[in-house]
Amino acid sequence: MTRLITCKCCKSQISQKTLTCFQCGQPWPNQDDADIIVAFKSGNRLVAVQKLKELYKCTLQEAKVGIDQLASSGYFLS
Repeated sequence: MTRLITCKCCKSQISQKTLTCFQCGQPWPNQDDADIIVAFKSGNRLVAVQKLKELYKCTLQEAKVGIDQLASSGYFLS
């Protein structure tokens, strides 16, 4: 069964396997997201945290919490 995720742009529920949102056309995932996903899935959590920190201009602690929340939500599942 395909997981649904929320489009970052329009908040529609879309398939995790889609390349673009059917509602607004937002590409999914964008290259920054793909870099974070690849780093996390390759076992390099530290790089994923650092990339999230740089992307969203947040603190290191906020990035760590963000990665933990994404992981627990199933964001990194295939």
